[in-house]
Amino acid sequence: ESLNRIGKTLDEVGDGGWQEGIGYLNYMIDSSLEFADVLNRVTDGKCNLYKHPRFDDAVRTFIFCQIPPDKSVHFGDSGGGTFGSYSLFNDLAAETGNPCAAWLRKNLTDDHPASLMDCIRPKSTITPALPNEVSVRFPAVEWVIMRSDFTDPEKVVIAAKSGLHNDPHHGHLDSGHFSLYWRGQEFICDHGSAGYDKAYFDEERWNYPLASSIGHNTVIVNGEKQIPGKLKNKPWDMAVGGKIVEFRPGKNRDYTIMDQTKAYPGVELKGWSRHIILEKPLITVVLDEVTCSKGAEIEVRYHSSAEYSIMDNYVFLKGDKGNMAVIPAIDCPYTIRPGKHAVMMAQRNATFRWVPYFGTVVNAPGERTVIATVILPAEHDREAANIASTMRYNKGGDGSLVLSFSKGGKTYSYRFRRGADGLVLE
Repeated sequence: ESLNRIGKTLDEVGDGGWQEGIGYLNYMIDSSLEFADVLNRVTDGKCNLYKHPRFDDAVRTFIFCQIPPDKSVHFGDSGGGTFGSYSLFNDLAAETGNPCAAWLRKNLTDDHPASLMDCIRPKSTITPALPNEVSVRFPAVEWVIMRSDFTDPEKVVIAAKSGLHNDPHHGHLDSGHFSLYWRGQEFICDHGSAGYDKAYFDEERWNYPLASSIGHNTVIVNGEKQIPGKLKNKPWDMAVGGKIVEFRPGKNRDYTIMDQTKAYPGVELKGWSRHIILEKPLITVVLDEVTCSKGAEIEVRYHSSAEYSIMDNYVFLKGDKGNMAVIPAIDCPYTIRPGKHAVMMAQRNATFRWVPYFGTVVNAPGERTVIATVILPAEHDREAANIASTMRYNKGGDGSLVLSFSKGGKTYSYRFRRGADGLVLE
């Protein structure tokens, strides 16, 4: 009975990813392995959880969702920090023969026994190795991780999230959200959960800013929020959420399109597709196609762990080990508006704090509005201003769009053609 129940939990790892987040995946796999070892020994191998095929998918998730030097993909309530242990990765390597588990043990832990059981169980001799591909899509949860390699914090990593809104426990209403990591910092970030209190696990959960779409890097039209696919004592609605329309990894450039239309009630926001390009190793281009009523207020909202300063036509992010610029591009008037969330849980000795954000705000010039954003390193605000001055946004008569800018004497240009369902990068 226990073997079957734990096995059904492991089945949910699917083809990789874990909707609750990496911290909870770590907890689930670690607890399963503790029981697997005992069960395997007392039944003389008759009940062997180690044979479950999803352990390999869990390892694949761990390897792609580690962010150098000491972070992990930060979705849902999980904290976005380090994860795993010598015991966890050694057991996975020894029992599955997975070379990525051996790499995780060597690179994410001290790589030596930390407990009595670690000393009893032999150290796996599997040769550490990384996957051949560096970027990945996890279709079961609709996550995309885009990167240049697994180890260099000098190169940007993008983690983007779409998928169904069917996790009422540790999930967030964050379809279309993404985080951007560089030099060990989450320059475009998720703030996770503020902590747990009683109301957080009831219907009130979706009014908490950090669980709601207002607390994520999403698009907001006339204040309309994303909706959950499950409320307490009400049936599931498996149509609510987003999906990955296209994922195009490459040696020099990764590209994805996410459609978040069904994550909203459909009253104010009629459609939203988000394009994300990682021009390896450092430049990120975001293109948001928004359908709504003419004159509606559209806000493309961003959160950051860096200090930010709003300039005339860009935002300057001052990080711990470097700086970045967030530069909007659109063919109609816009403003960059600051804001902040009030966060305080109903807990003993809880503390109050503000969580800041900023957003590019426009009044829709028509039913369809396209807002581009370029995010890239800038040594100082003068360099950011120079890059912003080169930004060009040109629409063609055939519905196409060309976005271009220059940095360091090099011009970057992206042409999007008009397809049946919207723009597509050529």
